[in-house]
Amino acid sequence: MKLNAIQEMGYDEFALRSTMNMPSRLYRYYPDVASNEKTTGETVNYSLQALENNTVFLQSPTEFDDVYDSDIHIDYLEYEHLRLTEYCHRCGLDIDANQSTQDIGNVLVKALHEHYIANGNLENVFTQIPNSKIEELSNKWFVLAVINELYKTFDFGKATASVLQIEYRDYISI
Repeated sequence: MKLNAIQEMGYDEFALRSTMNMPSRLYRYYPDVASNEKTTGETVNYSLQALENNTVFLQSPTEFDDVYDSDIHIDYLEYEHLRLTEYCHRCGLDIDANQSTQDIGNVLVKALHEHYIANGNLENVFTQIPNSKIEELSNKWFVLAVINELYKTFDFGKATASVLQIEYRDYISI
């Protein structure tokens, strides 16, 4: 397709057409070349090794070099909506996930503000028991990040929005 045709159809239609025209298999060929292994210093021919041992060589994520193994798109607006919904759930707040992002954000910000006014901190703002150690650490990080941003902005809404943006940037940079 020509660029102007792609631009006219919009993101959703382009994504649908791309998915429908996606090949069922993608092959990647490696040259029959020996290279020095970075960690051990020994010479390795991964193509030959894969054939002899019926194995597959997978690139380290830091070595990804093409769009098929490194282009991961995460829509910020969808991310923001899902994270706000999750944080409301962790705080025990009754919200409808179909509400607008703005409304869900307002509910969370109000709860954070009220908890802070009542307790002088956000330590126990999450009322749900974490499902994992990662979720527990995520809760602690969120609370500390909001407090940190609050010192800069003195506004719970701006602090929460800033923390979500920091989270998003960290998430997509992994």
